[in-house]
Amino acid sequence: RQQLAQAVYDWNGQTAGLYEGTGGDGNFPAGAFQCECGCGLDCVPELKDKMNQLWNIVGPLRVTGPARCQYQNGIDGGVPDSLHLTGEACDVVSDSGGVDYVADNAQSVGLGTLRYYGSGFTHCQTYPTDRVMD
Repeated sequence: RQQLAQAVYDWNGQTAGLYEGTGGDGNFPAGAFQCECGCGLDCVPELKDKMNQLWNIVGPLRVTGPARCQYQNGIDGGVPDSLHLTGEACDVVSDSGGVDYVADNAQSVGLGTLRYYGSGFTHCQTYPTDRVMD
């Protein structure tokens, strides 16, 4: 995790760490994956690329929980070891399908998921998992 965190910190806008994808915002509005406080923290290219693959399958997605610095994580009530802190996770909602629709398709492109039924969003991350959270 330290290597991936360093990759996020050193990210030059095109590549991070060992991942070789483009890492562009693609289908999403520019800056959709960046921390809301304006610090510049962004999601890692691997996550962005897989989220764009997911968009191509399920249609438009809205990022409701992008990367978060420590400050923003505290404001948002995030857990101390959140993958949002390293840009390896984001939360999304879709108008074309519910939590299971998004999560099942996210799994198909290699993303891990946490399903938040009560809140109506899907947490997508670079690490494999599939859990129900509420």
